[in-house]
Amino acid sequence: MRHKRFVSVITLGSALLAGRATTALAQRETVIPQVADGAGAVRTKLDITNLSSAQAISKLRIFFFQRDGTPWTLATNQGTASQFLLSIGKNQVFRVETLGSSQGVTSGYAILRNSEGNPQNAADFRASVSVFYEILTDGRVTDTVSVPVGQPTLRWTVPVEIDAPKSLYSGLALVNLASTSNTVTLKLWNSYPPFDGDASDGGTATITLPPREQRARFLVEQGLFPDKVNFKGVLVGTAEKPVAVLGLLQTSTPGGVQYSTLAAEYLDALVTESSVYLPDGMVLDADVPRVPYVTRDDSGSSDFLYQFISTTVRYLVPQNGATFASLGRLSANEFNNLTIEDLQSRSYSATTIDVSDFTGNLAVGLSIAIRTSLGRVAKVRVAQIVVGSVSKDLALQVYVYR
Repeated sequence: MRHKRFVSVITLGSALLAGRATTALAQRETVIPQVADGAGAVRTKLDITNLSSAQAISKLRIFFFQRDGTPWTLATNQGTASQFLLSIGKNQVFRVETLGSSQGVTSGYAILRNSEGNPQNAADFRASVSVFYEILTDGRVTDTVSVPVGQPTLRWTVPVEIDAPKSLYSGLALVNLASTSNTVTLKLWNSYPPFDGDASDGGTATITLPPREQRARFLVEQGLFPDKVNFKGVLVGTAEKPVAVLGLLQTSTPGGVQYSTLAAEYLDALVTESSVYLPDGMVLDADVPRVPYVTRDDSGSSDFLYQFISTTVRYLVPQNGATFASLGRLSANEFNNLTIEDLQSRSYSATTIDVSDFTGNLAVGLSIAIRTSLGRVAKVRVAQIVVGSVSKDLALQVYVYR
């Protein structure tokens, strides 16, 4: 009975799981982790918001991809195509929704690319996206499922539960974000009374994902944990290279099967690249990352001060317990290829970095690793130097790891 019921829901369940895919993300791109569409079964709605009250955005483009990463021509309320150019006014919300016309339940992912602005004013052109699915029965909406948008990660945890007699199953979607094969280890920890004691070992499974592959599985499938009939606890995942993760809980109810998406808790997460403009004499909080342009108050959270002494003398000064490791002058590709393991292997110190004119240190490509005031690891690169009459402001690329 368990397998019969399980097979009857696996098609829709896998489609709902099959998200969180992306290639290596470019700056100011947002992943919509999964898009599902199927005639009479499911459709996806994406609400894209211009977060600015001062600027319209006319260079937003949304791309739809199939699970294998190829363009997905999809029927939507904006027409039928694999990509759409969007223009959104100040504080406006723009909806893109699939029409639920695909034959069978089909799934993929999307990327929202924001090309508005430049490194100096990119923060003025910010957009966000919220996603949910409408589950259909006989043409009627019977359920909605919200999809959390998370971050690429190397290590994560998600609660899981299995109760075969009740048709209760946890699932997991994994997407290899790397251009090479990626080994992922899944470790279960069994939770049981008394809860003030330690959880017990629930078993380990290892899978290898080919480049860019998106794979969705329920945990009871072959190759994972097929012997689990009753289980409640936590899954801890570790990947050699960044992956995207989404959890799903299937629940049987009198009205039919229902689904809930589960956001992973990141134990070691990569924040995709941010562009930050750092004026002379101001501080950077690399954990966010942000620069307090208006208040100029670091509130004890900044990681370094770009100290202005004179028109020719400047320093990068660690703040609030943060420490530095110099990475030298790196190209964009060299900087992007630095992994968290590379950063963790460096020797850090609280030594100020002299970027005065006579040192030659202040140049495009100057890169440093930071152990932040909150204990995270970040890498920062000077992408552009904006020279004023007395100032040298910096446009920075920032990656932050937890």
